[in-house]
Parts: sequence; structure tokens; C-alpha cells
Amino acid sequence: MNSLRILGLSLVMAVALSACGSRTTTAQDKQFLLPYSPSQPTVATSAPKLIVKTDLANHLSHHGLVFRTNATEVVQAKQNQWAYSVKEQINAFLVGSLRSKQSRYWTLAMNPVVELDEQPYLHVQFKEFNGAYTGNAELLGEWVLVDEQGTIVQTEYFQLRIPLAGEGYPALVDALATGLTQLTDDIAKQF
Repeated sequence: MNSLRILGLSLVMAVALSACGSRTTTAQDKQFLLPYSPSQPTVATSAPKLIVKTDLANHLSHHGLVFRTNATEVVQAKQNQWAYSVKEQINAFLVGSLRSKQSRYWTLAMNPVVELDEQPYLHVQFKEFNGAYTGNAELLGEWVLVDEQGTIVQTEYFQLRIPLAGEGYPALVDALATGLTQLTDDIAKQF
């Protein structure tokens, strides 16, 4: 009976080991950064400060890149993730781009060091920042410029559809960055 039990355990171990050895390669986890190389600022640091604040819809605020699979469903990638907070990456992109595209404000990311009282700010809210089954990257939302007294100076909706130049998540990240570039072009023209 003992030899039969040992034979059974050996057989189970052999099957388990062969299953591990024959396993196909698993998908590799990848992390992404928005591609961005800041240009020389066209605005002086002594210009009025403008705080830039970014908000994302809840389904965009997680680590995985988001893809819309049809008109009503989105999925979040499990293995293709942002290297760090997508909200922080977008905000840094907006701050740097706006410094080089207009000369009215010195843009700053909101942080504890900056006094918020009596400071104008730009609030950019994204409802879409994702890929889509249509072959596009989608950016949809609204930006609001608020003056020192808290009065809304200007507000604009935006909806950008950027065709993907290739397949896969790297092409999606590049298209999202192109969309942000277009968005900052549009915002800078309004200043």
C-alpha cells in the first residue's frame, strides 16, 4: 500500500512539473510614461503664477491603461500600466507644455508649497483618456480658467480623437500624448 501511495504521489508530482515546464510564456507586465520633452519656456518665472490642476473620471484614475471595447464598455489593462499616477503625468505634461506655448502665465503644478489664495488656476477635467475600438485615442473633458477672485474667466469643452499610428499600447500612449499636445495648443491660444 505504501509503494502504491508513493507511486501515486510521484505521478502527481511528475504531472505538476511537466505542466510547469510546458507552460507557454506569459504576457510580460509593461509600464508606460507619457512621452514628453519639454521645450524652452517662453514665459518668465516672474510672470503671474497659474496653478494647473488635473482631475480624471474615476475609471481613468487607476494604474492600468483604459480601452473602450464598444460604445458602452471600458476595460482596464492588467499588465499594461502607467509607471506612476497618470493624473500626475498628465498634469506635468500640461504644466511644461503651457510654459512653452504662451507668455502670460508661469504655470505650476498644485503642491503644498504654493499659496492657493488669490492665485488664478486652470482646472482640466478628463472624462475620457483612453483607447477605443475605433482605432483612436480619445480625450474628452473640459478646462476652466479661474481668476484670482475665484471668477470663471473662460471654460471650454474638448473632444479629441487621435488615430493610432500602430497596434498595441505603445501606439496608444503616443496618441494620447499627441492629444495632450493638441489640447495645450488650443488652451494656449486662449490665453
